[in-house]
Amino acid sequence: MNKPPRQSNFELLRLLAMLAIVSGHLFTEGHLIAHASDGTLLPSLLLGCGARVATNLFVLLGCWFLVDATKPGAPAFAPGRRWLRLHFTVFCWAAPLTVVALAMGAHPGLKDAARGFVPYLGRPLWFASAWLTLLLAVPFLRHALALGARRLGALVGVGFLVFVVQSTIADFREGFLVDTLWFFYVYLAAGWLRLHGGRLLARIPAPAALVVGLALYASLVLPEWLARTFWDSSAAAPAVHALAERFLADLKSAPNALCALALFVFFAKLRMRPRRFLNALARPAFAVYVAHQTPAFWPLLWPRIVRTPEWWGQWWTPIAAVGAVLAVYGAVALVEALRLRLVEPLWTRSRAFAFLAGRIDRFVRPPCAAGTDAADADELAARVAARCGESGIRVAAAESCTGGLVGAALAGRPGASAWFRGAIVSYATETKRDLFGVGEGMLASLGPVSAPVAEGMAEGARRLLGADLAVSVTGLAGPDGDPAHPSLPVGTVFVGWADAFGGAGHEKHVFEGGRDDVRRAARDAALALLLRRLG
Repeated sequence: MNKPPRQSNFELLRLLAMLAIVSGHLFTEGHLIAHASDGTLLPSLLLGCGARVATNLFVLLGCWFLVDATKPGAPAFAPGRRWLRLHFTVFCWAAPLTVVALAMGAHPGLKDAARGFVPYLGRPLWFASAWLTLLLAVPFLRHALALGARRLGALVGVGFLVFVVQSTIADFREGFLVDTLWFFYVYLAAGWLRLHGGRLLARIPAPAALVVGLALYASLVLPEWLARTFWDSSAAAPAVHALAERFLADLKSAPNALCALALFVFFAKLRMRPRRFLNALARPAFAVYVAHQTPAFWPLLWPRIVRTPEWWGQWWTPIAAVGAVLAVYGAVALVEALRLRLVEPLWTRSRAFAFLAGRIDRFVRPPCAAGTDAADADELAARVAARCGESGIRVAAAESCTGGLVGAALAGRPGASAWFRGAIVSYATETKRDLFGVGEGMLASLGPVSAPVAEGMAEGARRLLGADLAVSVTGLAGPDGDPAHPSLPVGTVFVGWADAFGGAGHEKHVFEGGRDDVRRAARDAALALLLRRLG
């Protein structure tokens, strides 16, 4: 389906979270907090201590959309293309910046230099590594979302005890495995919140969520400020500093996690229309993270390029820091826009990309385990059967790239003969013309993979089979695209519908994965559309 523009409240959150992450790294890696004067210590702490809270927000936001793509009834999730694109983004930034650092005379060591070319290894880019691992695990984790409100809630509650309570009581921070498991947990928690937490969210006023979030952040920063201010005069200052620093640095500690959750709820309840400019500003956020945290480059970024040592102890340091953060984000955003336009298509349209994506998808969702997809289709078909049985509506299907998968799912339901009129597979372009009456001019100008053709196929099947409602599927399952219409990427699928009252419509999807993944996803999309049209 054509993806609607994302709500700008979430994109604003993405933008602000990444700015806070960059700001936190500027103040810590640039040693601005350590050298802050008494007058600038508090604003420096407020600007420089929110990186891990912002990281939690960034993870929660990503998982929120990931849940939407993998919730029960959604098409089969194929992470291959998404994984390869993100890994390519990491490489396109980390490798050149490592070369730049070496050219500027940096001596990062063999390990950090190598990580610029194989950035998935090691912890300097830990967020990217953990997120890429989550994408590969989601095809398995998604089944937990179907447990139901009570059982999924119990699982989230156990995770809260294991991660949040443990991290609040004791230091439970470091390690790639711990970080990755935390991302898994946030995905499940976001799943419960999105699928079953609607009533809870509705009861929370947005201003209250904002006040709670800011109060929790203040409760993290103020003890740190007091400890630093009274370090020499208070025996408790070192212990207070250690506790505050641990809560600020540990994503999983209760104050940190709850602060991020409260702020997320505030932004989720904001009502903002999609604003193209704001959404475009937020798009390069992941690239900004990679660019300013490349292992060999960040030790040069702050002291030599931004020149933070010249700011130490100055009254204007917080003001200059805000400008530096915006400048870093803006510079990366400009280069990222060029990369997406000029470099990214060379990779995503290549045969190697399609081949690797298919291999990854088969690895995380092997054919022998494909019953998970069949279960999704069976569930949708069962619901279609129930609706048709209640309403007496007769349905039909016209299929191209799915090759009979939709008809097989519907015919597999007991008693299908009472409501399922049949399915016609029209694979060749000429068959669409001859069987369904799709105009030859339309096929020549728009191609067989287009919205009008999908609607024409649906109407033709409805008319030929005597149905009240029909769906159709036409698309590019791959591995090759349509040379006559190169703007259509592999994975493009149009699902059409037509009813006996003259109504017609379509959805456009761009599915990820190999050929079989696209075909199964198209089948599920057609069944889901049929279910929605049945009411």
